[in-house]
Order: sequence, then C-alpha cells, then structure tokens
Amino acid sequence: MQINFVQQKCGSSCGIAVASMATGVDFDTVLEWSGQAGISDRKLDELLTKGGADFVRHSYPEIEPESVYIVVVPSLNKRAVQHYIIVDTREESLESGEWGKVYDPVTGREGKEFYTASDLKSWSAIVEIKGNKAA
Repeated sequence: MQINFVQQKCGSSCGIAVASMATGVDFDTVLEWSGQAGISDRKLDELLTKGGADFVRHSYPEIEPESVYIVVVPSLNKRAVQHYIIVDTREESLESGEWGKVYDPVTGREGKEFYTASDLKSWSAIVEIKGNKAA
C-alpha cells in the first residue's frame, strides 16, 4: 500500500486528509461523504470503511514496526484540540526518526507547525491500516 500525502484544506480537516491518504480516495470526495470538516473517531472509522480501507482500531495505542497507523496527537497549532496524523513504520518508509515516516496533513500550510518522526512522543487513539482498495 502506498501512502500519498494529502494536505488538509482548513484548520479542522486533518481527519478528512488522513482518511483520504489511508483510502486513496481524493480529499473532496471524503469531505463530501463526511458532510463536515471536523470529524470524530467514529466518523473516521465510517469514512475508512466507505473508502474501502482494511483497518483495525486498537484498544492500546502501541506502534509496532512494519505497519501504517492513524494516530491522534495534540495539535501543535490549536490549544486543547486533537489532531490526526499517519505514522508509517514499514521498512521502505523508515527515515532517521525513531517512529518511521510521519504524514502530518498540516505540513506545508503557511505559518503552521507540523509533526516529524523525531517529534512524536505521545499519542492516544490508534487505527492500524492493513490495506485499501487502491493498493
């Protein structure tokens, strides 16, 4: 499964962007399915299912090698807000960071801070992406 970076289009559309990356479905289609930019974990699961992703939601948020995850982290740009990112720990994606490659959908938005592999210290909810229809 290949991950293609998708940038969020507004301050609250990180969930739409990671669902787009995880499924291979374009951002605008995922946004249309959702009906709104800001989404909950339950809505994320619905979007992943609709987009054809094979995924598992884990009760305990542990990151293991050779996998792709959607994780919830504290926003670096909005106080007391959660933010979705993708962490790819597969061999072909490992970079110098301890956790592999990070796809933070806010990357590239003017004036915004974003996560890199070396920044990742804690996270909460976690979804492991096993594959998608686009793969």
